[in-house]
Amino acid sequence: MSVQKGPSPFQIYQDLIFDLCQSTLNDLQQSQQVFDSILKTLQKTKTSDRFQIHERSWVFQIACQHILSVHEKLDTQLSCSNQIEMDALASSASRLKHFSAFFQRLQPEDRLLLLMREKYGLPFSEIASTFNLSEESLKSRRDRALRSLEKWIWSNK
Repeated sequence: MSVQKGPSPFQIYQDLIFDLCQSTLNDLQQSQQVFDSILKTLQKTKTSDRFQIHERSWVFQIACQHILSVHEKLDTQLSCSNQIEMDALASSASRLKHFSAFFQRLQPEDRLLLLMREKYGLPFSEIASTFNLSEESLKSRRDRALRSLEKWIWSNK
């Protein structure tokens, strides 16, 4: 009787990882390269070096490290003129239509945090493990990021 192996962590989380790359980097080509790099890292990691209890946190920790590393090398910030243009949008409704541009103004760590919590619904404990932060620090960071988005979108300041 042969024992069948289950799906690899990468197979389980690949759609989430690619979406995380794409949503944070906002560049399809870079996202694909980072995604491939994450796959190679996960495949090379020895089973004994993996988190057995919090596998998803381990996968996201590796993914976030790769994404942040690439983000540092890219100049993905909006230009000053683009920021002024976004701020000049008169109504909150028109600002909301451009949510992704405002989202890209956040620090990449904040974008990752909001995606993991708000879009994917991961618990704070798991995200805190991913970023090696306390849950309290993580919640404070999330609140600051949400307040920034709120200010940029709903006020004309």
